[in-house]
Amino acid sequence: MKNFFLDIFQNPLFQNIEASSIGKVLAWLLAIGSVGAVCGFMPLWMQSVYFVALALSLGYVLIGGIHFNGKYLTLYIVLVLNVLILPIDPVFNSKMRLLLFTVVTMVVSSALVTKRAVVFRNMVFKNVLILCSILVPISCLCRFLGLNYARMVVSSDMNMQEQVTSTGLFGGLFQHSMMLGPIAAIITIAFFFAYQSYGQKKIYIVLFIMSALACFFSASRGAVLSLVVPILFALFSRKVDQSAKKSAKVIILVACLAILPFAGSVFSGVVEKQQRNVEMGSTFGSRDDKFTFRWNEFLSSPIVGIGFASIDPVGGDIYWSDGTIEPGSSHMAVLSMTGLFGAICYFLIILFAYNCVKNEDDTNAKFKKALLIAMLLHACWEGYVFSGGGFLCLLYWIIVGQAIDYKYLKKYRLLEEKVNSYE
Repeated sequence: MKNFFLDIFQNPLFQNIEASSIGKVLAWLLAIGSVGAVCGFMPLWMQSVYFVALALSLGYVLIGGIHFNGKYLTLYIVLVLNVLILPIDPVFNSKMRLLLFTVVTMVVSSALVTKRAVVFRNMVFKNVLILCSILVPISCLCRFLGLNYARMVVSSDMNMQEQVTSTGLFGGLFQHSMMLGPIAAIITIAFFFAYQSYGQKKIYIVLFIMSALACFFSASRGAVLSLVVPILFALFSRKVDQSAKKSAKVIILVACLAILPFAGSVFSGVVEKQQRNVEMGSTFGSRDDKFTFRWNEFLSSPIVGIGFASIDPVGGDIYWSDGTIEPGSSHMAVLSMTGLFGAICYFLIILFAYNCVKNEDDTNAKFKKALLIAMLLHACWEGYVFSGGGFLCLLYWIIVGQAIDYKYLKKYRLLEEKVNSYE
């Protein structure tokens, strides 16, 4: 068990950058608060810890100076005008949601490009992955132990055991299967690169398999897709040297052989969910209505959108009494909520992030490119891009920021050469 934690904390993909003591403490507080808020076994007040940590972290990075990335600043201006000018229904509380989104992206993404900000969000990224690298493999074990910490609303006439075993309700240590899925996909990719790039420690094969299983157990098709595509992309990329390709094939082959004996139970959730959608008349039956609503909203106001963090109240889509919505797709939500103005600003940031790492041969850059591809794919099916209070929003923007920050890590000469210390 001791070696298990050491191998996770010493994952060679992580950059060891010198920082102040208060920066290290705040980075851990923010990581623990954000991850703890989505763990089913943690108390509900962890969400408050997350918000306090966000506020303290914002103050910390601003002390290092205010130097905005122009692309983010332009997006902020468009979003502020959006909520000030458009007649958005007050139920959606768009102004407060925009404030929270701005704080999150200023802290964890590349909105601020001072050295202090770059170093701080690199530490937050590292700490979040460390915590999730522990929770995801344990969540895999929870499936075999019959443990499930997913928080569910159970009707009085429904049996809890039936709820737990139903498709899409396994969250492991996380509060929801839709949270476990994408997090497990990201962690699986992390162990994939850790194994094939440095030292080829066998423990990374085991952790890779356990994390991949956790992703499949979540029965999230979007998460499975965001796991498989980046790995295939990395495997067949022309820039991958033969040694890395060989080790990648080894870890995939071993994983397939290990999963094969009980493949039926591994893939049953995803298959069952797909069958349900086919019965609904479409491959993406559970998302078709959402896509249609977002497209109709865009057509109704293609230039400026219908309003930040909102939907058309009479468009047919549902929303909760507190203004909470589920857009169904992050990218389509940007289009419907902010129109072409906001969408262009948003996609310029995404394109810039990809361009910062696409031609780099360094393993750190390849790893971040794979994570970026994973999150961009997953965001096609889940609408969290503007949900500043949610963990997936933080995870999405911190990964976008890490891709961009590769440029600033080089600028500030913070990248370190990795030495294989496992031989």
